[in-house]
Amino acid sequence: PPEKMALDPYTELRKQPLRKYVTPSDFDQLKQFLTFDKQVLRFYAIWDDTDSMFGECRTYIIHYYLMDDT
Repeated sequence: PPEKMALDPYTELRKQPLRKYVTPSDFDQLKQFLTFDKQVLRFYAIWDDTDSMFGECRTYIIHYYLMDDT
């Protein structure tokens, strides 16, 4: 009589659904807003476009608001 085919552990493992791990988030936007209110990072930047025709150097001030990450 015909024999049963041997089980392949890898194939059996692939048949099982993937486990999804979700870590709980302790990030609190209200706490961030209250902690970093009125705190701003200021960066001075230069855009050097002198390599292109009619290019120029432009200076910029970049403000990064910590309270809402903008």
